[in-house]
Amino acid sequence: MYQVVEAAPEPPGTCGPGGCHIEDLATGAGLDVPQGALATKTILAVTGVVDTSLVPAPVPAGKILVGAARFETDGLAFALPATLYVPARSAIENQLIAG
Repeated sequence: MYQVVEAAPEPPGTCGPGGCHIEDLATGAGLDVPQGALATKTILAVTGVVDTSLVPAPVPAGKILVGAARFETDGLAFALPATLYVPARSAIENQLIAG
């Protein structure tokens, strides 16, 4: 016989009224959602996009893709501002660091 002493953990990306931080560990894309920004719990996901072939539209001529992020749940509105972390492509990141 077993006694359950803890509830099952919530699914990854669960965010609610208490706020949260979600992150794509492979790219560093992330989202900080402050306390009070969401009225109910929802599942959020963020994926860093550092490959130009994965963006939904071509990069305009004369421009370069520094980095982008894809989010799920589309159309979700926050009651308070959230902080977004967008990954930089490694070639661009090295140039930015070198100055």
